Formats: sequence, structure tokens, C-alpha cells
Amino acid sequence: MKRSITLLLFVLMLFSFASCKGENTSPTEPLSSGSLTSAFALQSASSSAASTTAASTTAVSTTAEITTSSTTAASTTAVKTTAKKTEAETQKNEPETGEKSSPVCFVTIDCKNIKNNLSSLKKGKKAFVPQSGYILKDARVPFEEGESAFDALKRACKENVCTDNCEYCKKGGIQLEFSFTPAYKSYYVEGIHQLYEKDCGSFSGWMFSVNGEFSDVSSSEYLLKAGDKITFSYTVSMGDDLTEAF
Repeated sequence: MKRSITLLLFVLMLFSFASCKGENTSPTEPLSSGSLTSAFALQSASSSAASTTAASTTAVSTTAEITTSSTTAASTTAVKTTAKKTEAETQKNEPETGEKSSPVCFVTIDCKNIKNNLSSLKKGKKAFVPQSGYILKDARVPFEEGESAFDALKRACKENVCTDNCEYCKKGGIQLEFSFTPAYKSYYVEGIHQLYEKDCGSFSGWMFSVNGEFSDVSSSEYLLKAGDKITFSYTVSMGDDLTEAF
């Protein structure tokens, strides 16, 4: 009897042990079709998100490239436009090719005959007679159409100094004094470089010639021509001492 009870208790213990083991063990269940669908959906969503991100990135990159290209193109166009505008303005300000320059004449102021008659020259005037006998020699003087030999003389005296480069000329050019004669409507040259008429005798003074010949009109009436050689010479004998020079 005692043995039977012990055997029964042993069987009950085995049964209890088997029940506990069954409750604590969870067998691995296979994925159902619903689970597979959910997993596929999740994967598709991830792929879509990745694609969307990639597309967004591509779109941003493309937009950036287009914007950069547009900006670069606009900048290049602006530079070219500015360059063309500058070039056009420069060409506008420059004188036209082939534009004519002013004609020129040549002015000489000669007082050599005073050097040959210094004994007749007024006291204090010798300082104004250059060593060479020329106050000015072949000075290049531009002129405008319609200007006279007298206009050329005034310009030559204003813009030059004598051949001795004396202190008197450095202050304001070669001294020139003249007067206007209403009856003849012409200018008369009284003195050049402080040398006046009658400073070297009763028949001394200034005479005017063009290209080696005395003119039959006054210097203010003679209209200049390109290349003219204008000479104002000091005579001590009413021009007789000058005829030998031409």
C-alpha cells in the first residue's frame, strides 16, 4: 500500500513537470500572409521614402545647377554688354579717323640789320638784339581758315620765347605792340621784343613779307595758306637793306 502511494505521487510529479514545460515553451510560428504583406508594405514604404529623398536631392541639385548656370550666363552677358558700351563710348569720344588737322605756317622775326648798325641803335636797346640776329626763326604756327599773317604773328609771340631765351620773354612770351588804323581797317606793328620804329635811325621799323616777297597788303589783310613762310624784318633804311636778303 505504501509503495502504491509513492508510485502515484511520482506519476503526479511527472505530469506537473510536463505541464509546466508546455506552458513556458513558445514554438516559433510561421509568418502568415498578413505578416508578409505588412513586411512588404514596410519595405516598399522605405524604398519609396528613399526614392523620394533621392528625387528631392536630384531636384535640388538640378535647380541649383540651373540657377548657377542662369546667374553665370546673366553675369557674362552683363560683362559683355558693359564692355560693348564702354567701347562704344570710347569710340564716340575719339576723333574720327581721317579728321583733318589744322594747317600750319612758319613765322620768322629778323633783326639782323640792327646788328650791322649798332652805332645808330638807341641806348639800352642792344640787350634786346639776339646774338643770332633772329628773335624767332621758322616757328611752326597752326592757324584756322580765314586767319591772317598778323594773327600768326600774335600767336607766335605769345607761345614762344626769343632765340636767346632771355628773361624778358620767359615772363610772357615775346613782347609785341601794335595799333589799329580805322581808315585802312588794318593793324600796324609798332614794336617787337622792345625794338620799335626809329629805334635805329629815322627810317627804321618793321616790314612784312610772305615766302620771300614783300606783300602789297598789310599783314592783317593777308590771309594765310598752308606752308606760308611769314617774315617780319627790321629795316634801317625803309626796306632798301632788305631787298638784298630776298
